[in-house]
Amino acid sequence: MNTINVSKEAFKKIKKNKKIYYVIDDTDYNINEKVIINYNNKKKKRKIKNIYNINDNNINNKYLYNIDNPEGSKAITFKHKISIIKFILLFILVIGLFGLYITYGKQFINDMKVSKIQNKIDKIKDEEPTYIVVKINPSLMIELIDNKVNSSYCLNDDCKRIYDLNEIKGLDLDNTIDKLYNTAKDKGINVSNGVNLYSNKNIKIDKPYTNVEQVTSEEISNYLKETDIKNDYDSDLLKIYESDSDYGKLYTCSNNGKLACYITDEFYKELSSFAVCEDGGCPGSEYFYKFVDFITNITPKLDRVLRKFNVETYYKEEAGYRFLYGMVFEESKYSFGSNSGWGISAPLDDDGNKIGKDYEVKHHGFFLSLKTYDELKVVMLDINKINLVDLSYNKNDLIVWDRRKMPYYNN
Repeated sequence: MNTINVSKEAFKKIKKNKKIYYVIDDTDYNINEKVIINYNNKKKKRKIKNIYNINDNNINNKYLYNIDNPEGSKAITFKHKISIIKFILLFILVIGLFGLYITYGKQFINDMKVSKIQNKIDKIKDEEPTYIVVKINPSLMIELIDNKVNSSYCLNDDCKRIYDLNEIKGLDLDNTIDKLYNTAKDKGINVSNGVNLYSNKNIKIDKPYTNVEQVTSEEISNYLKETDIKNDYDSDLLKIYESDSDYGKLYTCSNNGKLACYITDEFYKELSSFAVCEDGGCPGSEYFYKFVDFITNITPKLDRVLRKFNVETYYKEEAGYRFLYGMVFEESKYSFGSNSGWGISAPLDDDGNKIGKDYEVKHHGFFLSLKTYDELKVVMLDINKINLVDLSYNKNDLIVWDRRKMPYYNN
């Protein structure tokens, strides 16, 4: 192994893996050849990285050492060497950072995605017009933008008979209600019940004869269908959801007069995958791995989707794991479940008994557990049957999981 004697400064540079071109004589060296770097009997082993002609334009004189060598015609560079200790420390750091990413990074990225969608939706909601259904006896719909009447539409014949709606265009809400009330009163309409106002927003009006109630967007949409007032709110929301990276994969939407969004069939199957382990369907180790995958990778996706629709979720800690446990539905907390078994059809009465045709269904899937009767029947609603926009559902989609229908049950 060839030895290259170097200066003290050059030795320090090489030891610290600093950039250096060291001028050598005509001794034959080869790229990747291992050499001994020596200064005052202090030695380091390095491999030659490159060999240059001393007059090569690519060499920066700033990094040249031993330039006074009278026989020097070539310059060499050395490969950097990482010590075992440094390598181990670097490896531990990388593993630690990866662990932090798995623990917190994914959640942080998910939170950022959710916040991005929520901010867009909040902006749309702020810009959404205020719709008010006015009922005296004449009934009409008015649309407010910046607290001024932008458009209005009669909802019955009495309204068409006594009002000229052009007279309220541009008026603020207080003056509009005053004018509608007094006009009805002057034309002999019984106004003893006052003016009832139903709005999609929390409106404030200081009139002794008014009753104000905030109603759902669905109720307002039903009234809007009777008018020629154009409502772009649902269309704007749909565009926001369609721009989301989870759209089409985890959930999808449609707008046929009313915005409706549901968990996709593919994602529902993924959520339901853990159900195959019900009733001894998986060996112990396989069950454990499926359980860990389910709570660490699959259900967080559901949490991400639900939060994009402002659905409140809650978690539970068990056996050292923190996992998505349920959601707030119809103002109550209900837990999620995943099973495979026999059920009976619905709708049901308040005691959990069927109403209508009786038939059995084989259930296999991920659901929201709504009610339990005598510890044997559980009312279930599959997660992909819930409209995420307003948490509405069809009562015919309810299923009762009945333990007495299971093969292992003995009376």
